[in-house]
Amino acid sequence: MQEQAAATLSDLAYGDEMMQERIIDEGGVPPLLMLLRIGSELAQEHAARAIWHLCATTDNQGVIVDCGAIAELVALSKTGSAKAQELAAAVVSDLAKVNSASLRIA
Repeated sequence: MQEQAAATLSDLAYGDEMMQERIIDEGGVPPLLMLLRIGSELAQEHAARAIWHLCATTDNQGVIVDCGAIAELVALSKTGSAKAQELAAAVVSDLAKVNSASLRIA
């Protein structure tokens, strides 16, 4: 059930800013982060992908980081399946790129 829920959130968040905002506003980030920590391999992969899609807009990134995503993603990049590690590293990389670019502008 957790795997399907994470997969559904990932699908809903993909390319849809309104849905991304809704998922965040309804408290969807903490359960996804929990799946990164305690979910099955497949649930971890779907949760990481969902978080990646939620990070598509800069406004969402701050909320996701404030929820503790960096620590969870770094941990997953060390302990998850090969696919989960790849997804976690991609999310952290995207967060770093956007945030370092904004620091240069400031």
